[in-house]
Amino acid sequence: MFGDGVFETCHISNQQILDFSLHLTRLKSSLNFLEIAAKIDDLTQKSYQLIKKNNIKNGILRINISRGQGSIGYLPKKNIKPNIIIQTKKLQKIKDQKISPKISLGISKKITLNSISQISQYKTNNSLNYILAKIEGQKNGFFDNILLNEKQDICETSSANIFWCKDNKIYTPSLNCGILNGTKRQRIIKICRQQNMSLEEGKFNLKDLKNCQEMFISNSSFLILEIDEINIGDNIIKTKTNEISSKILKIFRNDYKNTYTSGI
Repeated sequence: MFGDGVFETCHISNQQILDFSLHLTRLKSSLNFLEIAAKIDDLTQKSYQLIKKNNIKNGILRINISRGQGSIGYLPKKNIKPNIIIQTKKLQKIKDQKISPKISLGISKKITLNSISQISQYKTNNSLNYILAKIEGQKNGFFDNILLNEKQDICETSSANIFWCKDNKIYTPSLNCGILNGTKRQRIIKICRQQNMSLEEGKFNLKDLKNCQEMFISNSSFLILEIDEINIGDNIIKTKTNEISSKILKIFRNDYKNTYTSGI
């Protein structure tokens, strides 16, 4: 009840869970913050057993942990046994999610994030802000909406971290804007550092998107998705290239190919 729990969404490729250690680290941190005493020592084993049982070669693994049954009202009873649900599903193609030929983003007018909220660091089951932002974007004909915080800093979309490029430099909001530290965000930043790409994490507003040449978003479902245009009121910014995101995605795939072996 009350969205009292956490979840992780992981990418399955060749029956391997990509960046599972990063997901488990964040999951443990989330459980600790919510003070949910779930035993997850065998989570890796059970996850791979389910992937094999459901014969999922490429897809999504979702782990959902709630506090458990027994409480009435907001104060949980002591010694509740948490509920742990693991599920798999096939990947949903981006073309099935689009409502127009282009991948476009709008700006949410309905939802504002809180930069000082600690909860934004964790993937809690209470995701109403993101649900409403996604619905708002879809109603306006966008693939998704960009969310701002109370200071009008650019944060993230309803389901992904944001990166954009100008003059061969990559920009992305810093964690103190009130965003989730996505596992793919972490990997992209690591790749940029290793490849000596110019990247800046910071606080940016919508004016900083002026003359944006490239934008892409990242999450565990589609890894990296290139954006065609950003709609800021009556102003439409059309991206001109996908050179940097294509380079990062290529390194992404090579890293995974070299790190993971097929078959469980």
